[in-house]
Amino acid sequence: MRQSNLCTMIMIIAVGGSSATASAQTIHVTNNSALASINPIDDLGQGSASYQPTVRAPSYMTQNWWWYRINGVNDHEYALPGGGTIYNDNTNNVLYAVRGVENGAFNAGINYSMKSFGIGSHKTILFQAITIENTSNQAMSLSLYNFVDMDPNSSNNNTAGWDPRYTYQMRIFDVESDKFSDYSGYDRQNASYRVEENPGLLNALIDQNPDEFLNTGMPFARGDWTGGFEWTATISPGGRFIAYAQVSTNRHIPAPGTMTLLTIGGLLGARRRRRS
Repeated sequence: MRQSNLCTMIMIIAVGGSSATASAQTIHVTNNSALASINPIDDLGQGSASYQPTVRAPSYMTQNWWWYRINGVNDHEYALPGGGTIYNDNTNNVLYAVRGVENGAFNAGINYSMKSFGIGSHKTILFQAITIENTSNQAMSLSLYNFVDMDPNSSNNNTAGWDPRYTYQMRIFDVESDKFSDYSGYDRQNASYRVEENPGLLNALIDQNPDEFLNTGMPFARGDWTGGFEWTATISPGGRFIAYAQVSTNRHIPAPGTMTLLTIGGLLGARRRRRS
């Protein structure tokens, strides 16, 4: 779903539209034989997720969710509510929406999509685009967090380093095999990261203290890897902020817009070859 469609869906939610096709706690996203199922994590840290590149493969993910803190209002982070509405565009393009968070301060919508690349459906990406809409009558200073517990090949014996091609992308390896996962967080502003051995990072998000991610924990030597990204933004009344996170198995997928540029470049190259 394009960003414009995502904003349109959030506007429908804000005025009480009735286009929802399902309401459920678990978010399911599929593509061919790949499957992701996400149960939102609550403020006590309870919630689960799985991400399998094929239905018979081990899960590559244990938990994945979003937290927020409105600076000057909240004294610590809170999990984005799990009782939202699921709008199904199709099985590999799903919108999860929640209205009236913090007594009507903001609406949130997470667009999930999954794609398979290359030969074999074991090469997949789960992409998330979250939109926060300020529905209050004053500017909102927001800290937004994405947290993920990745366990490539269902292993919690991991190492992690930065993908040398992309400064925003971590690569998490299972020590005993050649299986790996990639994790990215980005938008038009720089996102800060934090990596800790499980359950340190999750405990930080669910405790009663405010947290800042200060680009710590990478490279990760060995252990049960968990990581997250933080974005900060000031959103004017009626304004929106969009951030992106993605996890993938066994293969990197370009950031938003890159595939379009590559496609255009390929078409132009083909046209020049035909003319020569």
